Amino acid sequence: MVPAIGGDHKHKIFETVDDETLLISKLPKEDAILTTAPNVPPSITRDHPALVRVPLVTTNKLAQLTSQYKYEQWTFNGTVPGPFIRAKVGDVVELSLTNKDPAGNPHNIDCHAFTGPGGGAAVTTAEEGETKIGRFKLLYPGLYVYHCAAAPVPVHIANGMYGLMYVQPEGNDLPPVDKEYYIMQSEFYHEPPEVDDDGRRSEIVEFS
Repeated sequence: MVPAIGGDHKHKIFETVDDETLLISKLPKEDAILTTAPNVPPSITRDHPALVRVPLVTTNKLAQLTSQYKYEQWTFNGTVPGPFIRAKVGDVVELSLTNKDPAGNPHNIDCHAFTGPGGGAAVTTAEEGETKIGRFKLLYPGLYVYHCAAAPVPVHIANGMYGLMYVQPEGNDLPPVDKEYYIMQSEFYHEPPEVDDDGRRSEIVEFS
């Protein structure tokens, strides 16, 4: 297992599965191209690992849920689902999570592409106004879910705190296609709209 390092331990050596070492400070740095659904970042063509910076911000957003009702979503970077993240096997993802939740809830990232406690949740848990940083070496290709794992986990996910990360193989990417799409299935659960004394229904529905 490759350790996940957070906080101030930014220049420690990460061990690969064959006991070789890689000094993180020597890696070329690049900012991840983050896209919102249905768009997907372009295929990565470089032939070397990089330190890929992924900035995520937790915010609440009043969104039009249906033609009649609005709903306050809990988001990563203002979208549900959160941004699509793309990287390669061998990359080190530097994930920063800034908590701007006006309700004061703690948030974090549990990414199923990361090894280590809670998929990174242990080192990225941020209280309101905090920024936490974790670094994670990508070992296996695949399409992975990430989500907030702060308690109660089902409430954070149901309100919109989830997204996808694609880890490309170390060599060639998947065969090219005409178009790639970012699609996730989900639901929002809400109480019936409140009705005022005049019989008018509220345009905003609350989480159930």
